[in-house]
Amino acid sequence: MLEAGAFQGLGPLETRDLTYIKITGGVPPGMLKPVKIDPMEAARRHLANLVGLLGKYQRIEQAYIPRYAIQNEDEACTHDHLSRYREWVLSGDGS
Repeated sequence: MLEAGAFQGLGPLETRDLTYIKITGGVPPGMLKPVKIDPMEAARRHLANLVGLLGKYQRIEQAYIPRYAIQNEDEACTHDHLSRYREWVLSGDGS
């Protein structure tokens, strides 16, 4: 978004560094750690992956998978209520 000029008044910019910020509330209360990657290369790669994925979901024959890589079918997932997965299971409809 930064590179594309999405922030009004800033224009297109690039990020040079990333910092991981861990806030614990303990002693010490946090930690700053530099992340050793090229942030612009990583951002461009992730954006390309996102655009590719969204493009796949534009195809009508592409199914939306409600649960991915689940180890146990009975395992509850954080977003099951949004996908209505349990309704499908209880209905006995295997599709």
